Amino acid sequence: MMFESYMAERLRRRWGRLRLYRFPGSVLTDYRILKNYAKTLAETIV
Repeated sequence: MMFESYMAERLRRRWGRLRLYRFPGSVLTDYRILKNYAKTLAETIV
């Protein structure tokens, strides 16, 4: 349970930082960045 909440919090903060730099069409780019970040984060923690 602790791992899931830790990862969720890190992803939420990362998403917030990415959304600071908004421009048309940037949501899909931000989503790809976040998805790759989550994959990398899961591999390094586990």
